Amino acid sequence: MGPAVRLLTSRLLAGACALVLSAAAMAADDFRAPTVPTLPPEAGTYNKTAIVGIENGQSLVRLANLRDEPTRNYVDIYGLTDKATLGSFTVDVPAKASIQFMPELMIYTFAPVNWEQPVVLYVKNGRDKQVWQHVKIDARTGALYDASVCAAPPHLDYAAPGNAALNVYPGYFSRYLSTVSVHNFSDKSGNFEARITDAETGKSVGTVAFTLDPRESFIRNGIWYAGQGTRESPLDDNRYLNVEIVRVGEDTGARVVVGHEVKDLFSGQTTNLSNPCPIHGGLVSIFAATGAQ
Repeated sequence: MGPAVRLLTSRLLAGACALVLSAAAMAADDFRAPTVPTLPPEAGTYNKTAIVGIENGQSLVRLANLRDEPTRNYVDIYGLTDKATLGSFTVDVPAKASIQFMPELMIYTFAPVNWEQPVVLYVKNGRDKQVWQHVKIDARTGALYDASVCAAPPHLDYAAPGNAALNVYPGYFSRYLSTVSVHNFSDKSGNFEARITDAETGKSVGTVAFTLDPRESFIRNGIWYAGQGTRESPLDDNRYLNVEIVRVGEDTGARVVVGHEVKDLFSGQTTNLSNPCPIHGGLVSIFAATGAQ
């Protein structure tokens, strides 16, 4: 395993351990933190979202919250051999953040019995603008793969209110570099804004305004987006970014699609991470208002 892969793995382990400690601390009689909204009453009618293909030592799961307030995800660990829920945990996600963790650390902690079997993670949230990704990293080569399997079509749930590239790699001191492409596929011009946040904390890093004519693209890499930060919002060079694209001003009818690809600078391999999956189905309207807040 090369130095860059060890660096990435150690960062992921550190983040996942912090998440485990946070989740363990909440395992009291009443673990609902007052700053995190609980599920609405009707949430019980939603289907849980299944994250399949979990592999120990390779899987990374990202749970993203594109709302303006924090949210909580309830996760069940379902054993495919026992055909039963082995344990459960919660993941709190700040507004505009994307929490990434290694599932095996959560499984070892919250399903200590019979964990050596294939598992599926079932996620329940009940709020709109919640998305997830399942990314695998080859521990031997460091190659990235998108292993997400969406239960609902992304374009129905993850549309104008939530066009975003999650966990963008800034490219500093790393073997991975993200490129984000925003394309206006309509025959109308429109004004847009890229809102850049720290993926871990959700804190604003900076904003960039731009106009797209019909069939025009706005393409920038992670180094460029990291450079848009202000002195008031310094960014650790190794932090991931979230880049959310929102329409500003008048709705002219312009519509965009956001692409996110990650290039392995060692091997030259490119991975498409453009389509995070919605948590649950039918919770985001394509026609919802998306003006500047």
